Parts: sequence; C-alpha cells; structure tokens
Amino acid sequence: MCEKRGKPVVVLSKGDMASENIAHHFLETVKNNGFSVLKIREIPLPSPSQKITHKMAKMREYHNFYFIVSEVEHLYLDYVGELVKEVVGHPPSFIVFLSRHKSEKGLRSLTVHPTGNFKKPLFGGKERDFSFSEPYYQSFALRTLFKFWKSQNELKDFSISFEATHHGPYLNTPGFFIEIGSTEKEWNRKEAGALLGATVFETLNKWASEKTKKEKRTTAIGVGGGHYAPRFSQYAVGKDYDFGHIVPGYACETLDPELCQKLIERTPGVNTIFLHGNKYREFGKMFLKAGKEIGIELDLEVLK
Repeated sequence: MCEKRGKPVVVLSKGDMASENIAHHFLETVKNNGFSVLKIREIPLPSPSQKITHKMAKMREYHNFYFIVSEVEHLYLDYVGELVKEVVGHPPSFIVFLSRHKSEKGLRSLTVHPTGNFKKPLFGGKERDFSFSEPYYQSFALRTLFKFWKSQNELKDFSISFEATHHGPYLNTPGFFIEIGSTEKEWNRKEAGALLGATVFETLNKWASEKTKKEKRTTAIGVGGGHYAPRFSQYAVGKDYDFGHIVPGYACETLDPELCQKLIERTPGVNTIFLHGNKYREFGKMFLKAGKEIGIELDLEVLK
C-alpha cells in the first residue's frame, strides 16, 4: 500500500441504467467545469467468459481522474487496478464504481459501500475475502451525498446511507460503489443521477486538492446492525468518522480470526472497531485479538 498511486478511476458499466445515468450527469459536470479529455487509451478488462481472456475497453484520461467504459459488468472486474497500472505505469489511488442497487423491498436509496464476500461469492469477488476499502474518500462521498441531498427537495423520499460490505469485484486497489436503488424507475431518475454525479465530482476534487491526509482521523470497521448500517452512516456524517469495511449482523456468524485479520488489513489506517450494540461485543474482542497478532492496536467502542 506504500506504492506510488496516481489518479483515481471512475467506472461506467454499460447496460446498467443507474451507472449510465450517474455517468451522464458526472461527465456533464466535468464538461461544465471546463475540463475535457486529455488522452484516450485502451485497457484490457477481465471477461467472465472462459473463451475470452480479456475484453478491450476505452479509458479516457481527464485532469484528475481516469474514466473507463466497461462492457464487462463491474461486479466481475477483478484486479482492475493492476490493469490500469499496466497501461499508465502506476495503480490508481482508488476506484469508484457507478452502479444500480437492487432490494427486495424496492427501497428508494442512494448508497455507498466497499466490496467483499463473507461467504461464497454470488455476484463476483472471492470467497471469504475482501477488497481494499477506501475509508476516507468513501466516507467523504457519503457526507457529500448527504449534504447535497439536504439542499434539494426532489429526492426527499430517498434514504442516504452506507451499505455493508458485499459482492465483487475483488480489488487490491482501494475502491467503493456508489449506487441508486432500487428499481428501474429510480435508476433512471435524472435528479438521482445528477446528485450522485455531483458527489463523485466533489470527491475527486477533494482528492486532487488533498492528496495526503496528514491529520489523525478516526478510521473504523463497523460491526453489527442492518445491511444499510444506519448508526455507522450517522457517525460518518454527524461525527466525521471514516468507515472502511462494514460487517452486518447477519454476517457476524461467519467471523473468525482469519476473516477479522483480512478485514483489518484491507481497511487502510483502521484504528477503531465500532459495534452496533453490546450484543456484538464478542466479535469486537475477536477483532482486537486479530489486530494484536498483526501488530495493529485497535480501540473498541459500542455505539448506543
């Protein structure tokens, strides 16, 4: 993680309505701020098909980011950071995937989350393994999204939150998804696309103006609670805490020392374990022990 890293990457997944909606408004914002494409390269992307090793895609370079248009669904873009490195000479600082979100209840939502699987992968990634999360910019994106949401009236029926860690791709580069949920109607809402597009733009500007984070911050793994991590979202927005991986209550039964160690190692800068209530204390202790075994001292706090 000490390797020199370059511009962040934004990924559009073709055929994903929400991804295309967010990308359209994001690129409009980029254009309206006076920025244009500096260079276009080709990048080989992994293909789910066993007959094709890679599929070529266009990668546009802008002033402070790269933009990839992928025909491969983003859930399956394992190791895309390494592929970017092959083309430009260094891995990206982080990767933002523009995406739809589905829920059985059809909740209207605007969400942010890291990737990984606590069990067998159903939608990309590796079994019982996790991508590197990006606690600082992932949480900054959530705070920015909430700020923009509060300043408008068209999307007041949408919820704003993290989601727990889930699905692929598997990344050795820090990354996160930013999503519109949860049906075609919401995926195509221009107001939602504009809000998330503006959020991504502001997040990239934050990176460009503040490439090194010198101040000590509370950087956490969240343990327990529901899939939409309401308390962890509240603490990220209200107390300016940064969250990397989030373990929902339904996944706590999968935790063991090996999995805890992976989550710690793949949450850069982590110094705190936040628990969604006292009933998760045994899992908190498991994290503290796993951290000590790899030389990382962690604080433990139970959120009331």
